[in-house]
Amino acid sequence: MISRRILIACALIILIAFDVAVWAYLLTSSYRFGNVAHLKTVGVAVYADQACTQKLYNISWGILEPGHVKNVTVYVRNEGNVAEILSMYVENWNPQNVSDWLLLTWDANGEIVQPEDSATASFNLAVDASIPHSFKDFSFDIVVVGVEQ
Repeated sequence: MISRRILIACALIILIAFDVAVWAYLLTSSYRFGNVAHLKTVGVAVYADQACTQKLYNISWGILEPGHVKNVTVYVRNEGNVAEILSMYVENWNPQNVSDWLLLTWDANGEIVQPEDSATASFNLAVDASIPHSFKDFSFDIVVVGVEQ
């Protein structure tokens, strides 16, 4: 028969191991947060689908994690009657200093889009690994510009 002392010692070892495992998870688990970016356009329109039937006004980034990059593919359509050169910039960061930890880039800068044509573009939102936990909600505006060639 197993002695009471051995049972108590085993129970304590199991409890301590469980406690250590819980603390290890809590200390290493990712800090995750969500975000939505608002889209503005000049001379072009941005769509969610390749057929350019679903106009985009916001990009929902879903869950973001420090140290990761989130990619969203969009389609930029030239709705004018002359060729347009694409560019993009970001404004209205809220809170203002969140831009110290986020970087938005895209791969369509300088691309030329003919009238009634579209270009595929990927937005890439990089989150710095050291972003403070105080940033739980934030927003910004993405401005996509088409300038006459």
